Amino acid sequence: YNSTQHVPLILSGPGVPADVQEAPVSLVDVLPTLLTHLELPVPPGLVGKPQPGNAQPIYLESHELTKRYGWAPHVGVVDGTEKYIQTPRPERYDLSTDFAELQRLPCPPGGEQERLVDILENFGASAPEASNEKLDGETTERLAALGYLQGSAGTAVTGDDPKDKLEILRLLLRSERAARAAVGGAQTPEIKQAVADLRKVTEREPALFEPYQRLARLLAKTGQVQEAISVLNQALERWPESVNLLLSKSVHHGTLKQFDEVDALARKAYSLDPDSVRALEILMTSLVFRGRADEAIALGEAYLDREPDAPVIAGFLGITLATRGNYRDEAEFSQAQEYLRQGLKVRFPRKGVRHQLAVMAHAAGAFDDVVDLAEAELRDYPGSQVTRRLLLRMLGQGKRYSEQIPHLEILREQNPDSIEILHSHAQGLWNAQRFEFAEELVEEGLARAPGNADLLMLQANVLSRNGEEDAAQLAYQQALAAKKLELGSKETE
Repeated sequence: YNSTQHVPLILSGPGVPADVQEAPVSLVDVLPTLLTHLELPVPPGLVGKPQPGNAQPIYLESHELTKRYGWAPHVGVVDGTEKYIQTPRPERYDLSTDFAELQRLPCPPGGEQERLVDILENFGASAPEASNEKLDGETTERLAALGYLQGSAGTAVTGDDPKDKLEILRLLLRSERAARAAVGGAQTPEIKQAVADLRKVTEREPALFEPYQRLARLLAKTGQVQEAISVLNQALERWPESVNLLLSKSVHHGTLKQFDEVDALARKAYSLDPDSVRALEILMTSLVFRGRADEAIALGEAYLDREPDAPVIAGFLGITLATRGNYRDEAEFSQAQEYLRQGLKVRFPRKGVRHQLAVMAHAAGAFDDVVDLAEAELRDYPGSQVTRRLLLRMLGQGKRYSEQIPHLEILREQNPDSIEILHSHAQGLWNAQRFEFAEELVEEGLARAPGNADLLMLQANVLSRNGEEDAAQLAYQQALAAKKLELGSKETE
């Protein structure tokens, strides 16, 4: 347990002597310790004590396995070198000789165990309550991708001793490591093993909720979307009213562009939980994809009538109004702008909220605001090429050429076959007076597209700077001819 529960308290700063104290301390000791070090009064009634020198029993807990799998929690106490873990089969360790906790001491009734149990009970601790915070779809997906929000809802609390589930835990942990190491959608041997491990868990422990979701997510990540849907169908047979499962399945149907199924699943989830922001998001997204933006807007505005402080839905409405075409009137433009601003009031604003505000700022001539909003959007959504192109235009207008270079390099990585972006990169280097690098890119581009007018024109500038005027003039004439040919081709089209 020390690998996760034993966290060192490190103090550093003026007046803190170099020293190491082995006595265990607790999080509750931090405040009185800092106050004492700063020579400030310590409020009466604090549970913690200034450290070092005031050792006292320390409470520890982990309800993770209860929350995720319904097994017994780990709660315990450390008193000096004695550690006691209260599980269905209790554990006791002597940390002075067994810090790694490899040798369990006998736990007969009475004696030392009874003393530690009394200390533990005197803490009066209780299990944490589930959070009621509403998470938007973007945040949910981010946390799920990091291994949080596994979704244990529906798993019955059995109180089984986790020591009896070690083989299941090993399978789960091995699959989790493989999933986190997965790159792209490659079905590596490790991923195949992870899929097999999770299938084994669902067979051995069919009442565990989380493994179904993890298996479905891993299958979808590796392109096996239909298989992921099949796994979720199995889970829905056991938990037919699980909003999490319904929404996960709807997302996978969305990947396959099966929007009728998305609509049905999201509507069912929303009827089961009318407060579910994620269910409403998915339903509105499905409607927009099917050309029913007005219906999506009506649903979102009805939700805002009930829950005015709903920035996620407001952001969605702002994007929908901004992208569906011309605004009907000035009032609708102002409403879209207000929705978008409200959509900023979350930890991870929806993709597109800041981009649309940047577009509005651009129309208003507020170029600094465009840059700030675009940069913020790209910090959360680095793959947004339309935002990066907007930012590049703004930086170019401001003659901030050096700042363009890293963004051009990213666009090149995202579009390695694009001659247009290669030319933009070369032009950016030229404008930033990094002439040698610009010349190299021009040569690379012309080797791939010999008749590209923009590259030929830039080549003329390169040759002229190098003093090769005849060659520069020839390149210039070639560029004009290529441009004329391009224009003629467009007119024909």
